[in-house]
Amino acid sequence: MAGSIHPTTALIFAGVLAALYAFTAALMVAVAWGSGWRALARRYPFSGEEPTGLTYLARTRVGWIPYEGRAGADERGLYLRPYPRSPFQWTHPPVLIPWADVATVRTEPSYGGLLARFELADGSAVTLRPPTFERLKAALEAAGAPIVVG
Repeated sequence: MAGSIHPTTALIFAGVLAALYAFTAALMVAVAWGSGWRALARRYPFSGEEPTGLTYLARTRVGWIPYEGRAGADERGLYLRPYPRSPFQWTHPPVLIPWADVATVRTEPSYGGLLARFELADGSAVTLRPPTFERLKAALEAAGAPIVVG
Protein backbone atom coordinates (compact mmCIF):
# COMPACT_ATOMS: atom_id res chain seq x y z
CA MET A 1 0.00 0.00 0.00
CA ALA A 2 1.56 3.30 -1.11
CA GLY A 3 2.20 5.95 1.54
CA SER A 4 1.87 3.71 4.58
CA ILE A 5 4.58 3.21 7.17
CA HIS A 6 5.79 -0.28 7.90
CA PRO A 7 4.97 -1.32 11.50
CA THR A 8 8.63 -2.11 12.21
CA THR A 9 9.67 1.38 11.11
CA ALA A 10 7.02 2.93 13.36
CA LEU A 11 8.22 0.85 16.32
CA ILE A 12 11.85 1.81 15.71
CA PHE A 13 10.88 5.48 15.49
CA ALA A 14 8.84 5.28 18.72
CA GLY A 15 11.73 3.48 20.44
CA VAL A 16 14.24 6.15 19.37
CA LEU A 17 11.92 8.91 20.65
CA ALA A 18 11.43 7.11 23.98
CA ALA A 19 15.20 6.60 24.35
CA LEU A 20 15.85 10.28 23.59
CA TYR A 21 13.29 11.34 26.20
CA ALA A 22 14.74 8.97 28.79
CA PHE A 23 18.29 10.18 28.06
CA THR A 24 17.24 13.84 28.41
CA ALA A 25 15.44 13.14 31.68
CA ALA A 26 18.42 11.21 33.07
CA LEU A 27 20.77 14.02 32.02
CA MET A 28 18.65 16.67 33.78
CA VAL A 29 18.56 14.59 36.98
CA ALA A 30 22.34 14.07 36.80
CA VAL A 31 22.92 17.82 36.32
CA ALA A 32 20.65 18.64 39.28
CA TRP A 33 22.53 16.23 41.56
CA GLY A 34 25.99 17.01 40.22
CA SER A 35 25.67 20.77 40.53
CA GLY A 36 24.22 20.70 44.02
CA TRP A 37 20.84 22.18 43.01
CA ARG A 38 18.93 19.22 44.46
CA ALA A 39 20.70 19.65 47.80
CA LEU A 40 19.79 23.37 47.76
CA ALA A 41 16.19 22.52 46.92
CA ARG A 42 15.98 20.05 49.81
CA ARG A 43 17.44 22.56 52.29
CA TYR A 44 15.65 25.64 50.93
CA PRO A 45 12.35 24.61 49.34
CA PHE A 46 10.33 27.50 47.98
CA SER A 47 6.60 27.99 48.06
CA GLY A 48 4.63 31.18 47.98
CA GLU A 49 5.00 34.50 46.25
CA GLU A 50 8.04 35.18 44.10
CA PRO A 51 9.93 38.32 45.15
CA THR A 52 8.94 41.47 43.32
CA GLY A 53 11.46 42.95 40.93
CA LEU A 54 12.73 39.63 39.63
CA THR A 55 15.66 39.75 37.28
CA TYR A 56 15.04 37.73 34.15
CA LEU A 57 17.91 36.36 32.10
CA ALA A 58 19.67 35.96 35.44
CA ARG A 59 23.04 34.29 35.09
CA THR A 60 23.93 32.12 38.07
CA ARG A 61 26.17 29.20 38.87
CA VAL A 62 25.46 26.44 41.36
CA GLY A 63 28.45 24.20 41.85
CA TRP A 64 30.12 23.93 38.47
CA ILE A 65 26.95 24.30 36.37
CA PRO A 66 25.92 27.68 34.90
CA TYR A 67 22.18 28.41 34.82
CA GLU A 68 19.99 31.07 33.31
CA GLY A 69 16.59 31.91 34.67
CA ARG A 70 15.09 34.20 37.28
CA ALA A 71 16.72 35.65 40.38
CA GLY A 72 15.42 37.98 43.05
CA ALA A 73 16.03 39.13 46.58
CA ASP A 74 13.82 40.43 49.35
CA GLU A 75 13.74 40.39 53.14
CA ARG A 76 13.30 36.59 53.10
CA GLY A 77 16.42 35.74 51.12
CA LEU A 78 17.85 35.02 47.67
CA TYR A 79 15.43 33.47 45.16
CA LEU A 80 16.66 31.37 42.23
CA ARG A 81 14.71 29.57 39.54
CA PRO A 82 15.75 28.20 36.15
CA TYR A 83 13.48 29.12 33.28
CA PRO A 84 10.04 27.57 33.81
CA ARG A 85 9.74 26.38 30.22
CA SER A 86 13.10 24.64 30.04
CA PRO A 87 13.99 20.98 30.57
CA PHE A 88 15.28 22.05 34.00
CA GLN A 89 11.78 22.86 35.28
CA TRP A 90 11.11 19.26 36.31
CA THR A 91 14.41 18.58 38.07
CA HIS A 92 15.35 22.03 39.39
CA PRO A 93 12.62 23.42 41.66
CA PRO A 94 12.87 27.08 42.72
CA VAL A 95 14.80 27.83 45.90
CA LEU A 96 14.76 30.62 48.47
CA ILE A 97 17.97 30.81 50.50
CA PRO A 98 17.31 32.70 53.76
CA TRP A 99 19.75 35.47 54.68
CA ALA A 100 20.45 33.73 57.99
CA ASP A 101 22.12 30.92 56.03
CA VAL A 102 24.28 33.25 53.91
CA ALA A 103 27.66 33.56 55.65
CA THR A 104 29.06 36.18 53.25
CA VAL A 105 28.60 37.57 49.78
CA ARG A 106 32.05 38.11 48.28
CA THR A 107 32.37 40.22 45.17
CA GLU A 108 35.22 40.24 42.71
CA PRO A 109 35.81 41.83 39.33
CA SER A 110 34.96 39.60 36.41
CA TYR A 111 34.58 39.98 32.70
CA GLY A 112 31.47 42.13 32.23
CA GLY A 113 31.17 43.46 35.81
CA LEU A 114 31.12 42.18 39.36
CA LEU A 115 30.71 38.53 40.22
CA ALA A 116 29.11 37.76 43.61
CA ARG A 117 29.74 34.48 45.43
CA PHE A 118 27.16 33.66 48.12
CA GLU A 119 28.97 31.47 50.63
CA LEU A 120 26.41 29.52 52.63
CA ALA A 121 26.69 28.37 56.24
CA ASP A 122 27.02 24.72 55.17
CA GLY A 123 30.05 25.45 52.96
CA SER A 124 28.26 25.38 49.61
CA ALA A 125 28.10 28.40 47.34
CA VAL A 126 25.92 30.07 44.72
CA THR A 127 27.38 32.58 42.30
CA LEU A 128 25.60 35.47 40.59
CA ARG A 129 27.45 36.28 37.40
CA PRO A 130 27.62 39.68 35.73
CA PRO A 131 25.36 41.53 35.05
CA THR A 132 22.91 39.72 37.37
CA PHE A 133 24.64 40.93 40.54
CA GLU A 134 24.54 44.57 39.39
CA ARG A 135 20.79 44.26 38.66
CA LEU A 136 20.09 42.84 42.13
CA LYS A 137 22.63 44.84 44.16
CA ALA A 138 20.14 47.43 45.48
CA ALA A 139 17.66 44.72 46.53
CA LEU A 140 20.46 42.73 48.19
CA GLU A 141 21.66 45.78 50.15
CA ALA A 142 18.10 46.69 51.18
CA ALA A 143 17.54 43.13 52.41
CA GLY A 144 20.72 43.25 54.50
CA ALA A 145 22.83 40.76 52.58
CA PRO A 146 26.34 40.55 54.11
CA ILE A 147 28.25 41.91 51.09
CA VAL A 148 32.06 41.95 51.30
CA VAL A 149 33.82 43.78 48.49
CA GLY A 150 36.92 41.87 47.53
